[in-house]
Amino acid sequence: MDSLNKIINDATQLHQEGKLDESIALWRKALQEAEFNKLLELRAEIQSQLGALLFEREQIEEAFLMLEESLTYFIDNKLLYKACSAYANLAILHRTNGRVDDSFECYNKSLEIAQQLNDSASEASILGSLAGMLYEQGNHTAASVYIEKAIALHRELGNQSQIARLLSSAAKAHIEWGRLAEARSEISEALSIAELLNDRNTILILRDTQGLLEITTGNWQEASEILRNAIVLSRELEYTRMEGTLLCNLGIALMMQGNAEEALEAFSQAAAIQFRIGNRRSEAVAINNYADLLAALDRSEEAYHSYHQALEINRAVHNRFSEAILLDGLGLLAVERGEPDEGIQNYEQAINILREINANFELCTTLCRAARVFAIYGRTEDAEMFTKEAIQLATQFDLEHDRIYLETAQSRMAALHEDNSLALHHYQTAATLFEKFQIGARNAYGKELGRLRSELLDIGIGDDLLSYPSHWRD
Repeated sequence: MDSLNKIINDATQLHQEGKLDESIALWRKALQEAEFNKLLELRAEIQSQLGALLFEREQIEEAFLMLEESLTYFIDNKLLYKACSAYANLAILHRTNGRVDDSFECYNKSLEIAQQLNDSASEASILGSLAGMLYEQGNHTAASVYIEKAIALHRELGNQSQIARLLSSAAKAHIEWGRLAEARSEISEALSIAELLNDRNTILILRDTQGLLEITTGNWQEASEILRNAIVLSRELEYTRMEGTLLCNLGIALMMQGNAEEALEAFSQAAAIQFRIGNRRSEAVAINNYADLLAALDRSEEAYHSYHQALEINRAVHNRFSEAILLDGLGLLAVERGEPDEGIQNYEQAINILREINANFELCTTLCRAARVFAIYGRTEDAEMFTKEAIQLATQFDLEHDRIYLETAQSRMAALHEDNSLALHHYQTAATLFEKFQIGARNAYGKELGRLRSELLDIGIGDDLLSYPSHWRD
């Protein structure tokens, strides 16, 4: 038994060091030992852990098999604590494979067991995961409630490290929603906790979140300094996966400063690190960012190949959400390359995926971008249908800042129907919103407004005095 415990401890340590393949090999050895010694409960526990690691390695079918077998054993033997964990792990697999309903079902079963057992720590963890899913669906209010409940439970438990990490998650959500003052407050509190505990891993995670906040607020030089210092810390801690994430975000900060070649190098290094440790999902994110920058530099052929490289990875690992994001990007690129049929097909695929997995937040903006393309190429009925659906989503989920896309889509529709005054009204509303919100991706919004302004001027709507936002960044 002592030798088996050592194998398990070594396997856990290797995983923490980012050595995924070595860790999986030791977990397999532990599984064989448990089976040989007929340690059935421990065998199921190992299956649960191994399933989670196999999922990270994109060995999806075997991961499902391991988790389902372990869950069956725990339920049959009324080992509720362990069933609670197994349900949560299975929920993650379903979630990343686009099986949203199955994922919610597993999370809710896990939550029911945790509440039945008065296991506040597990309940808080599950609430945090559910919040992430609700956010993806655009249900920001419910997501905020779940995060706040999770933090409150950890405060009751005195679990300071978990409070700090949840505050980091809350801050990232608030950055996305444009609630930047709340995000800054959460980061500040979390850093105070992590520094008091000398929890360097959590400090590292928080520096990444802090870097994202400064990118969002346009403090790109400060963001670069924060992220560079965090990269040094990640290397000291041998936290390889986090180093890759930080490099990717540094690339964004450098890109926003106009340092294109440095940004491309950062994205390239991030992709190489994630490939080396077997984290294909994060590798695809880095390649996607690399492709976005190539597209912005009008290096469309290189961008096209990089987008497809990332798309193939996401399809291989069954990451349907990211697959849809890439199809969206490829749709726009195809249109700009003069290939509207391919662009329209990509947008249709992206919209269908986002509908299937109920990712309504991303669906809203994708519908708006697609409506513009469809309207330009004479698919008026589809463009109107997409615009109406996006308006319905925006109203339902209160995505006020995404009204910029709605207003630009409606402006184009009005122009298409030769209602010039209405087209100008929607444009000016979009420009006012652009000025109002100090939120992320202002460049993306600015580019969208810039396109619309040019289109309106080209067809004789408006004049050179057409509102031009003061903090526009081309």
